[in-house]
Amino acid sequence: VHHFFDVHRSEKGGLHITADRFVRYLRAGTSLDALVDLCICLESLIESETEINFRFATCLAKISGIGRAEDAYDLLHNLYSLRSKVVHGSDSAAAYRKIEPNIFQLRKIARAILTHYVLYMAEHTKEEWKKHLRNTLLA
Repeated sequence: VHHFFDVHRSEKGGLHITADRFVRYLRAGTSLDALVDLCICLESLIESETEINFRFATCLAKISGIGRAEDAYDLLHNLYSLRSKVVHGSDSAAAYRKIEPNIFQLRKIARAILTHYVLYMAEHTKEEWKKHLRNTLLA
């Protein structure tokens, strides 16, 4: 917990979006809104304006350390696709059905990613985090 507050101070409050959206996700359960909140939470950890779904799924799957990176990639890719459908007003039923059986695993992956982020940021800068993510794409 003290690492979280260290990062919160070093980020000058920038961690509030990540934390707020994660708490909203935990409180809301498995609704579409909850999953969009989770996606926003995780998306706040990457800074990308291009190939967002690819970078989101690839970088975060590699740093999650939960199970096979390929399985985490699929779940995160499906989460981002669901988010896109919900946000853009498309039919999201099929995308939700892909995620629903894996909600517990998705929650474990999200917690692992956030834990990795907080522990990493307790000893590094935001620029080093960006390099760390970029290096995961090249590894």
